[in-house]
Amino acid sequence: MPLPAHTATSSASRKPLGSLGLIARLGLIARLGLIALVVVPFALGDRLGLVASTESMTVVATADAQVRSFFPTRNYGSGDRLRTRILSGDNQRTLVRFTMPTLGGKVQSVQLRLYVRDRSVKGGIVHRIAGSWSEGSVTWNKAPAIDPAIVGRIGATGPAGRWISVPILLSGLTSGKKVDLAILGASNDGAWYASRETGKGPRLVLAIAPTSTATPEPTAPPDPTAPPDPTAPPDPTAPPDPTATSAPPSTPAPTATATPAPTTDPGSGGASSGPSVGILIGKAELSRLATSGTAWTNLKSWADGVAGTPDIQNQDEDNDIHVLAKGLVYARTGIAGYRAGVLANLKAAVGSETGGRTLALGRNLPGYVIAADLIDLGSYDPAFDKNVFRPWLRGLLTKNLDGDTLRSTHEVRPNNWGTHAGAARAALARYLGDTAELARTAQVFHGWVGDRGSYAGFDYGDVSWQCDATKPVGINPKGCSKSGRVLDGALPDDMRRGGIFQWPPVSTGYPWEALQGAVLQALILDRAGYDAFAWNDRAILRAASFLYDRALWVPSGDDTWQPWLLNRVYNMTWAATSPAHAGKNMAFTDWLYPR
Repeated sequence: MPLPAHTATSSASRKPLGSLGLIARLGLIARLGLIALVVVPFALGDRLGLVASTESMTVVATADAQVRSFFPTRNYGSGDRLRTRILSGDNQRTLVRFTMPTLGGKVQSVQLRLYVRDRSVKGGIVHRIAGSWSEGSVTWNKAPAIDPAIVGRIGATGPAGRWISVPILLSGLTSGKKVDLAILGASNDGAWYASRETGKGPRLVLAIAPTSTATPEPTAPPDPTAPPDPTAPPDPTAPPDPTATSAPPSTPAPTATATPAPTTDPGSGGASSGPSVGILIGKAELSRLATSGTAWTNLKSWADGVAGTPDIQNQDEDNDIHVLAKGLVYARTGIAGYRAGVLANLKAAVGSETGGRTLALGRNLPGYVIAADLIDLGSYDPAFDKNVFRPWLRGLLTKNLDGDTLRSTHEVRPNNWGTHAGAARAALARYLGDTAELARTAQVFHGWVGDRGSYAGFDYGDVSWQCDATKPVGINPKGCSKSGRVLDGALPDDMRRGGIFQWPPVSTGYPWEALQGAVLQALILDRAGYDAFAWNDRAILRAASFLYDRALWVPSGDDTWQPWLLNRVYNMTWAATSPAHAGKNMAFTDWLYPR
């Protein structure tokens, strides 16, 4: 239940802190540049005697919203979360309004309380807002000016699921006054906080001294270490605002190089693949794979390890990889315990995407869907499969997550977001046996790899990495070059994440991450009869070759599963280590595709 607009508690036993008071002393220290940031857990300020008042009052926000430079015309006022992040081309900041109740005295100190939804090493920089705004209409383009003076800094937020309290310096607080704050990003490691729609929205905790005993009110000193004002105009390269409900463009399906998708396998419980064919791998192929060696040992350790609780809304969770491992080990060995483990996790996964974004859904969903296919869920638990799992999957196609859907993300975002969404969409369509959905997925993917006649509805950002800026694509065409540099195979919308076109390029991990989604998407489509790895002059191979041979970026960390599959598909000899690191949406390729 949301709190009332303000609550007050009496604390008469507290005593004033000398002539200046500790808050004034903190202001002096801040002037000397000795305090960079302070995060105080709730009530700690009282226990340390940071307030010299006899009354504490909590004021709940009356409006809040986030704004994003990447979607400069989109309003997020009704969302359930607030975010701060500073990133080239996609700055995110939070706006909050408080209306002061009847105060009955001078405000001695103020703490901003926020409920953490996702941790960050730097939670943001707090400023006053100089102009007006409305929760229901504010956007990046319409956001008011921000006072350059810093009134508070948020350090490391700690884990999700907790309140943090941050001392801030606010002057001129009087009964009925509106106080508007902006929390600007301080790091590319974005922080997420709960909005007022959740009942855990931002609030101010005021320490108030009755008028008869009030000490001088502190003023907000200038911060000599403050960075330049980060209120630059919107990124002119930001794409138009895509809507989750926009109808997909009507373009021809990629029939020229695609063969019909397989029909439903009678033994699959209604799935479009089933254990004989497999979304990822079939029974016959599995039977030939080793049950010893480094790759198998690594697979078994994931299957036997503590999987934790499914949390699809968390884009960095690895429960899906544990579940995929259990499914693979069951399909290879027939050991019933692994099958039961997959089922338990599938049941817990349903609905756990709520509150997240489509990037998290795109990364995490394929493992669960493939695992369901590997254990032949339709035969193992037909009631759950028919009444719960399949309806849930169907609903995920159009479920609104932070303003996007799985479909709209695949069809609008020509970068890592879109490729991950496409892989999840392909797996989902294969499992449901939805040949129309799969055909649409293939059509969009065909357009992304370069066939604009198949699909060209993406919203691109900066196009300086495109060989033809008037005809942008997800992977540059064969033989293209720019300013004397061969850009054949470059992923323009992910290369731009490191900066505009220059040589050598600024290092960024986004191209390899985008290929994670693209490679899995191509694999699922390939097994369904679409020649996706060959489309547009073997675009996937050209993309990997650009990163290896021209950018000189060798895959590392969670990208190291890709060389195993690429070597198998294209008969390449790129270095591939075992055990391969688990990726964001796929793993165990050193076992699945050995040399």
